Amino acid sequence: MPALNRAWLWLGVVVGVGAISPVQAAFTPPTLAVNTSYRWTENISRASGAADFRDAAEYELGGQARFVRQLTPRLLARLDLDVAGWTSPEYDLLDRLEFGPRLVLTRKFGLGPEAWVLAAETGLTGRTGRLDEADSVGARVGLTLSKRFGPWFSAAVSGSWAGQEARDATFDVAHYAAEARVNFDPHPRVRFSAGVGRRDGTFTVGASGMRFGRALAGALGPAVAGYYATIPTAHTELFAPGWVSYRVESEVEEWWCEFSPALTDRASVALRYGRAHFINRVDVEYRQDTVSLSFLYAF
Repeated sequence: MPALNRAWLWLGVVVGVGAISPVQAAFTPPTLAVNTSYRWTENISRASGAADFRDAAEYELGGQARFVRQLTPRLLARLDLDVAGWTSPEYDLLDRLEFGPRLVLTRKFGLGPEAWVLAAETGLTGRTGRLDEADSVGARVGLTLSKRFGPWFSAAVSGSWAGQEARDATFDVAHYAAEARVNFDPHPRVRFSAGVGRRDGTFTVGASGMRFGRALAGALGPAVAGYYATIPTAHTELFAPGWVSYRVESEVEEWWCEFSPALTDRASVALRYGRAHFINRVDVEYRQDTVSLSFLYAF
């Protein structure tokens, strides 16, 4: 991981550990929630060649304990302790467990539901799974500014940095992100959302051993061959025998839309579709489409 990204990672760890422990003792008893989801991803392998596309389903089961404290009339603190596990029937090396705390401070500017709201967050993430090289510790910091415009519409813009330091440099990744989203609430129990975003940083992608070898040999041009010869790579067998995972610098443009009705006061579902378009440093492109269905229940 580059030195600047590593500094951001450990800044997030230090801030997270330093802030979370004393604040947790001052919070009210937690509210608990569980969620489960089904996610189908086209090109989950993040491959640039259609012959290497791997499509797969993933199933998630997670839980959360949420602590809340009103610090002042306009300042709210929230501590989330999250744990989630994913499994993929097609590719068992994708199975993993993630866990960690997240601290969010929310400042409201004004009175009433249409006041501007600024939220600052920091969080830590531990990740372990069947693919040992991807075991990692990570951190995230971010800011979100949101506002409601009447009873039906709300919007938010956010910026963040997130990084993971893994056992293998191939999975040492970090990126900056910016996102804008709008919500339409035609009924108190129904929400439609849409958003666009951009990420810049390092990402782990993949290719079959044959295709990656051809790229190194110059089949995609000298610029690609020269760049791929310098980046971290690992023979992970992740999606096929001889599969190569490698880390590239990329720009990612993405958009998504979501329908999320509340079934009861405690239960809700969310149907989401999203697309991400990757362009790496030497103009090789990657595309991913994702469809997910999630169920959330709060106790």
